[in-house]
Amino acid sequence: MSTSLYWSRVPVEPKENSLYSLKHTLAKKLWDSDGSCGEGTIRVGKELIPFLEGIELGNSSGEMGRDARKLINAIESYGEVQLCIHS
Repeated sequence: MSTSLYWSRVPVEPKENSLYSLKHTLAKKLWDSDGSCGEGTIRVGKELIPFLEGIELGNSSGEMGRDARKLINAIESYGEVQLCIHS
């Protein structure tokens, strides 16, 4: 079974938003793993935006660039979001 990376608003809302294309990249950066087995919840804020902007610039026309922009917008809107990896 495959896993995916999700973000949710802090405090937790029941709705999660998938960012599958960023799963492996953010798993390595934030959890030091490949994300294949799932990872617990971690909160991220504006400190992650420069990293995400680099992904967006390098993949502007691809799915990773679009997902990076979605996560940037969420962080800018809410100040902080939760990330987790699960199936």
